[in-house]
Amino acid sequence: AFSRLASARLFLDLARKSDTDAAAVLGVTTRRADLGEAREADRSRAEAERLRVRLSLRNAEREARAAETALRLLAVEPLPPSLAIRSDPPRAVSGEEIAARRQALTRTSPLLRTSLAALDRDMGTVAVARSARAPDLDVSWLQASEIDKKSWSLSFGVRVPLLNGSRAEVARAEASASLARAVLERSRTEVSLAFEAAVQEAEAASDALRLLQTTIVPTARRTWDLVRLSYEAGETSLLDLLDAQRTLRDAEIQELAAGLDLGRAWVEIERIGGRY
Repeated sequence: AFSRLASARLFLDLARKSDTDAAAVLGVTTRRADLGEAREADRSRAEAERLRVRLSLRNAEREARAAETALRLLAVEPLPPSLAIRSDPPRAVSGEEIAARRQALTRTSPLLRTSLAALDRDMGTVAVARSARAPDLDVSWLQASEIDKKSWSLSFGVRVPLLNGSRAEVARAEASASLARAVLERSRTEVSLAFEAAVQEAEAASDALRLLQTTIVPTARRTWDLVRLSYEAGETSLLDLLDAQRTLRDAEIQELAAGLDLGRAWVEIERIGGRY
């Protein structure tokens, strides 16, 4: 619920920024149309774009309200009316950290620890069953006191397994231990596959986020600024301006999505490793 609210507010901020830009484009287009420097069709197109952006903004506001309501319902205690949240930015994937967590999986993974405990339990049962096959010596000491005398007795006894010598119990215990060993190996495979899949997702999201932050989004923003200045000077068309604006918004949405994917991948890595 917290992750949903954090992402919803990020997308809401972006939708508000898009609405501000759309309003500025509509203002410039209206001014140019009033001066006869732009066609009425451009004004209509700018108004339609503003309405489209306003619809996206309302949807983002609904999602933010729904996410906040869900978080309040799940909270143990009442939250303040004005709810401020803080989420750490997604961190990049470190090869050293991933290697350390991969080596610690056997000690930290809840699934592997459970499987190891089951195997230890069954191996203990095997040891008890095998020990029952050997002769067992019993020693007892008895002291009795009466009015005129006291007596002591010491007895020895040997229990010798007969018939099959507890072979059935030993076989059952060994079969259970073999099954527990197989379950452990399967758990190791499942945990390793899930861990590597989460690492792969984290690496892909980290690479995409780095590329978007360093190249794609800055380039799209510079293009938008240049095209906007050219449009205000009457050197380019409204279609070019709207295209540059949508390209920038798409790149920013991809940047937010990559950050969220990276955060979710890290959560999955932590969950598999037993941190959550």
